[in-house]
Amino acid sequence: SWQKYFINFIRIAIFIVMAWIGGLKAFQYEADGIVPFVTNSPFMSFFYNNTGKTAVDEKGNTVSEYRKKTVGGNITYGRVRSEYVSDYVTLETKKTKYLSHEGGPYNYDAWRKAAGAASVYKNYIDNNFGQTNSLTWSHVFDNRDNIYDPTRGKRLSFTGVWAGHGLGGDFDYFKFIAENRLYYKVGVKHVIAVRLMAGAATGDMPYNDLFTLGGADTIRGYEDDEFRGNKMYSATIEYRFPIAKKVQGV
Repeated sequence: SWQKYFINFIRIAIFIVMAWIGGLKAFQYEADGIVPFVTNSPFMSFFYNNTGKTAVDEKGNTVSEYRKKTVGGNITYGRVRSEYVSDYVTLETKKTKYLSHEGGPYNYDAWRKAAGAASVYKNYIDNNFGQTNSLTWSHVFDNRDNIYDPTRGKRLSFTGVWAGHGLGGDFDYFKFIAENRLYYKVGVKHVIAVRLMAGAATGDMPYNDLFTLGGADTIRGYEDDEFRGNKMYSATIEYRFPIAKKVQGV
């Protein structure tokens, strides 16, 4: 009967959705991974490309959108100091370029050439786009039982970033980050995950290098990178439980 077909259809639909969610979690792949499929779809790309070129910040204010391009590279050297302790040093160089204004109230490229524009808008591109050369050191203690899907143990890290200050580039700043992840097994396959983070920065740091919070990698339930600033702290507690094979609920 049609009810039987409908029930089978619902089961298949639920399976596809849960498999997709499980894949996003298993590979630490944000929901932004859907965007290439949408933009390349003959049908859905119309809606994606015609939804307007403005965005809203965490306070509900309309902000501008623009296109940018970042190119660069990095090289990392790691050293294992003991069974659970490692150090990493990363040398990175990147260049971010402002391409064009897409929408919203602030056209920084036009204001850059306007004689009467306020300096905060007139110099926005010069203050936030350019070359950044940095050296990053990380000290990590990690005794988790599984780095991809841990059920017990902890990961404690301290990171310092040295940008400019003799390394060249257009920006000079320092960043310091501390993070602690704790995992407690409850029952057979249930896990309580605790994450504590804090960071502070000083110097002329561009907008793209500010601390960011929001999204599945930091605070679930918020837009990706919804919060930005030169200081940050975050504390989260999650209860993780299995739904199906390789599919986990949080």
